[in-house]
Amino acid sequence: CLEKRDSSEKPMANASPEKLVEETCIAAQRAGCKYGGENALEFKDRASYQMILDQVNRCQMQGVDFRSVTLLRLDHRLVSRSHYTLFSRFVDQLSSETALSWSSAVAGSKALSSTK
Repeated sequence: CLEKRDSSEKPMANASPEKLVEETCIAAQRAGCKYGGENALEFKDRASYQMILDQVNRCQMQGVDFRSVTLLRLDHRLVSRSHYTLFSRFVDQLSSETALSWSSAVAGSKALSSTK
């Protein structure tokens, strides 16, 4: 649930996807394990990609060996020409030594506004 924000959860669900990632990152760091995560829902927007980068950064700042992100629900849109710029910039950021702010990766890109 790397892309999910606590604020998107209904109060009655009593769920905290951000806390879940934080707790499992800490557990992995304490155990000396490599760590990976995945998305829970289909998404194709900047905010979700940024949330994944934020989660990776938080884990790395705690000394976690963050190794992989699995994107579930591969579909035609994810690999479509219209989405390619958004997706490839996310992958570039994720592949860097430390995932940086999404805005620094995509600043000024005209393609982003058409892929939201």
